[in-house]
Amino acid sequence: MIQRFHTFINEYPKTFWTLVLAVFIDHMGSALMYPFLALYVTRHFNVGMTQAGQLFAIFAVTSLTGSMIGGAIADKFGRKKMILFGILASASASLAFGFVQDLNLFYLVAGLTGILANAGSPAQNAMVLDLLPQEKQASGFGIIRVAYNISFAIGPVIGGLLANHNFLLIFLLDAFLSLITAGFVYLFIPETKPTPTAHQAGQSLAMTFRGYLGVFQDRLYLLLIGALVLIQMVYEQLNTTLPVFLRDTHGVQASQFGLLLSLNALMVVFMQLWIAGKTVKYPPMLVMAFSGFLYMIGFGLFGFVAQIPWFALCIILITIGEMTMSPVMMAMVSRFASEEKRGRYMAVFELGWVLPNTFASLCGGMVLDNLNPQWLWIGCAGIGFVVVLVYLALHGLGGQRLRIPDQEFRFLYKN
Repeated sequence: MIQRFHTFINEYPKTFWTLVLAVFIDHMGSALMYPFLALYVTRHFNVGMTQAGQLFAIFAVTSLTGSMIGGAIADKFGRKKMILFGILASASASLAFGFVQDLNLFYLVAGLTGILANAGSPAQNAMVLDLLPQEKQASGFGIIRVAYNISFAIGPVIGGLLANHNFLLIFLLDAFLSLITAGFVYLFIPETKPTPTAHQAGQSLAMTFRGYLGVFQDRLYLLLIGALVLIQMVYEQLNTTLPVFLRDTHGVQASQFGLLLSLNALMVVFMQLWIAGKTVKYPPMLVMAFSGFLYMIGFGLFGFVAQIPWFALCIILITIGEMTMSPVMMAMVSRFASEEKRGRYMAVFELGWVLPNTFASLCGGMVLDNLNPQWLWIGCAGIGFVVVLVYLALHGLGGQRLRIPDQEFRFLYKN
């Protein structure tokens, strides 16, 4: 067992594991703060959830701007610089959250946080692509997801204990963890940006930003992003409308729903790497279609079942779909982006997460409030079916680069 563990560790470069540790430490700060941010805003400023919802909408929209800026700068000046900038901006924002006493100013801080702190996200994802060979990228992103989920298993517990004493302690600890991460990245992670050609080195920053035009002219890539937007609109119901639906329709208590979410997190922690290792054997778009099918069945069943064991089965199907889809989806960017455009492609990729975060709960809530709640889950199943068709279409339209498994891809495709 120990020998197998050492073999597994040695399959990835040391710099990658250093990045995973840095991601874990930094995300621990987010995990202990963001679950309690709505509680802090409503209590500290004596406002309702509408105002808190506006705060999260501001953050979601501005984070897209930050990603677009950060992706271009990461391609021009390097990944490490943008990662450090985003981490330090996040530390500053946490301190500002803790000391701002005016709600409008708090909104302003949230907007600036979205722009500045999220600027490092495309650089981080691009660094994973820089560090790992093609056949290891899906499993590499799977390892990153495990680190995320472990931090979310620990962070909210610490955050809840600190919130019982003083919310300011949460913001201070988040800022402290960000500073530790920044020091870690500065000292131990080298720059991974590929050496530019003479033509690329001579490009101005404005020309780098104009490179987004090429990304938005990549029709297959936009089709992939469109499918991601749709499936994430479905997935976001898990954390927004589903607990309300289960409470109001089936009398499911918050503690019972918490156990269902724990099932999701535990499955990711213990099964993600195994599933990521299995998916590289199959054409990626067929893997994506399979995961979309699991989403279709898992979310659709909520409209037709009424007992906890069935709800648990739905969560299991959804989680397997999630573990199958996410690492493959992240790794797919390298099949579209040349090395010098990875930051910008990753920035556009984040559209698939930001747009659903902004609109999914609103759309789902309107269905719950105005129609038979069952239609929400029928609608989710219908969207899942459309996404499956899109992935199958991409499998057919994308040529070899979208049809062959990862372990063979590096030999057959030249970007």
